[in-house]
Amino acid sequence: MAALARLAVPEDRIDAVAGEMDRILNFMGEIARWEGGEAADGPPTTRRADEPTPTSTDGLMPTKHVDDLGSVTVPPIKGAS
Repeated sequence: MAALARLAVPEDRIDAVAGEMDRILNFMGEIARWEGGEAADGPPTTRRADEPTPTSTDGLMPTKHVDDLGSVTVPPIKGAS
């Protein structure tokens, strides 16, 4: 199975990886057999109209995305630590 997935697995990890893959395949089988069920009680789902709205870049920090050396720069995210 590891060869089919093109995984390089060290000899000492083959049994552990095989067990993990077996559990994944069993879970995928359970998902495939699931026929669904009743939705949970709650408010009904509403949909909004799918209409394009104009976007604005007001308040965004201007940045040069690629510097002279070809490195990509990412502006800081406001409020991120």
